[in-house]
Amino acid sequence: MNYSVKTNLVDYFNNHSNIIVSDWIETQKDIISQYNLSEKDFKDFAESIFSWVKSLYLSQILWNSTRAWMNFVPDSSYEQGINSFLDVVADKNINVNILSFIFFALQKSIINDIKERWDMSSQIDLVIELLDNIYINILKIFNIKFSSLLNEYKNAIDSSSIVCKVNLENKITYINDKFINISWYAKEELLNKDYIEFIMSSNKSLDVEEIGNDIENHGIWTGELTLKNKENKDYWLVVSIIPILNDKNTITEFISIWVDITRQKILEIEVQKHIENEMIAKEKVIRELQEISKSKDEFLNIASHELRTPMTVIKWYVSMILSGDAWDIPENIEFFLSEILRSSERLINLINDMLDIAKLESWKVEFTREFFEVNVIFDEIRKQFSENITDKKQNFIVNIPDSLFIKNDRNKFKQIFVNVISNALKFTPEWWTVTVNTNKEWDKLIIDVVDTWIWIPENYLDKIFDKFVQVKSSLVRDTWGTWLGLSIVKKYLEKMWWDISVKSEEWFGSTFTVVFDLSEKE
Repeated sequence: MNYSVKTNLVDYFNNHSNIIVSDWIETQKDIISQYNLSEKDFKDFAESIFSWVKSLYLSQILWNSTRAWMNFVPDSSYEQGINSFLDVVADKNINVNILSFIFFALQKSIINDIKERWDMSSQIDLVIELLDNIYINILKIFNIKFSSLLNEYKNAIDSSSIVCKVNLENKITYINDKFINISWYAKEELLNKDYIEFIMSSNKSLDVEEIGNDIENHGIWTGELTLKNKENKDYWLVVSIIPILNDKNTITEFISIWVDITRQKILEIEVQKHIENEMIAKEKVIRELQEISKSKDEFLNIASHELRTPMTVIKWYVSMILSGDAWDIPENIEFFLSEILRSSERLINLINDMLDIAKLESWKVEFTREFFEVNVIFDEIRKQFSENITDKKQNFIVNIPDSLFIKNDRNKFKQIFVNVISNALKFTPEWWTVTVNTNKEWDKLIIDVVDTWIWIPENYLDKIFDKFVQVKSSLVRDTWGTWLGLSIVKKYLEKMWWDISVKSEEWFGSTFTVVFDLSEKE
């Protein structure tokens, strides 16, 4: 074979590669679709084969030997193209039979194209021989790559999981170090041991028939098992049993992969115990709260009958004596009786307020809903405090528009403002003013109760609605009461989905702002 013929053969591959590749890819459409491959992968693979062929031809010329190419080692560019395609083959789980079909289809496309060109027909045998040897080299590369990949998989599984192999007689034929470490058995004690008996020893209720049915259908059985090691200590696993099939789709052996979940299970057990202990503690607290609630109910009963009733009787008799219905009384006795009446009224008010607080805290207060006019409520409050207002020569101004109606509990609404206004009048000096202002914003009704002069120190603003809190101030004189009024107001408003706030300015007084939600709420 002379140089010109060889050069024409190389030129042939340069000039006709696109035609060959197109014809070849057309025959590979089903494989490309089945394995989700790209035509570019095929084109790059073909170009690598062509480059390899051309290089071998040129090596014959340079070495002047017709068999020198048989020991030819391709440079890295060819290997890169071949390796890239074989990586794709491995990634798509394409076996060696499909790889061979792909290669021989390319060879057939090359030979068919050469046959159509009479000037190249004499090269067919040499091209076939060359391609056959390239095919052998590709298989070697594929086997090396596949073996390396299998070793990587094996090492990865061995390092991360507990692995054993089982033959068709259920005998253990292989175990890795992690299997030995978790079971505490020596390798000699485990090899040839019956695998089913081994896992059944700690799992008597395990359904072996179910496992067999899953595996016989070439499926993978997965389940959670508890086993005991050689020292009879429990360990927990997620176990997968995988059948290994041969080329005839027949099961040859099984691989069992264990994942150790012992730490997770121990934590779950500890959490469950903690939850159970918490439940026990919670039940104990509930019982204690029930006892407290029962004691509170008993106290309410005592307060309402054993305290309030006698005090009411005392108040009634003293009032009757002071009115002169019984007999004429000396002036000095009248003074003492007036103090008794005043103190009894204060004690009755304290009892009533304590009962209200207790009922609110135990949700024993019922609320009704009805439409009522706000101005009417404040007229009633004005009349209730008229005597006190007159005695202290105070001004009580109410700025509320006529025909302002709201729907809620009328009695609770009145009690709220009786307490707030009572507080304002109490801390407003003689000749000074208490003002009630209203403002409506969308579905909110805002009512301000403004007193004058005596203010609330800043450190008391957050405490003013707490039970029995009394503001300590040198400006406060003769202000007695139960110190529960504002706490009752706060709790009523919370139950009614409303709110109250306070701001105070030194030497100017305080403003209590009540915000009512006018939207319908159940």
